[in-house]
Amino acid sequence: MPTKKRSNPFAKLKTAVDHYADFRDERDVALKTAAAALATLEATMDSDTATKADIDAAEVEYEEKVAAFVELDTTVSAAWASFLAEGYTAVLSAANPEDMAKA
Repeated sequence: MPTKKRSNPFAKLKTAVDHYADFRDERDVALKTAAAALATLEATMDSDTATKADIDAAEVEYEEKVAAFVELDTTVSAAWASFLAEGYTAVLSAANPEDMAKA
């Protein structure tokens, strides 16, 4: 009787972890970019030579950077949920039910 070959349940988990880490890194870069845009906006507003158009442009830039950060943060949350689901699936797939009864 041929034995059933089981796939590595942790392969999908590793992929989920890698995706989460990539998205987290992108989100962190977006946060730093948004913070730099905020600093630029504040400096522009404090400037004696800045025009209304300069301030408006800096504000639009800041809003775009924050929107990009929020979008990536939402993606990170979804990636985290996927990571957890794959983790639970991997553990349950690798667990031996007979050993679990002894625990």
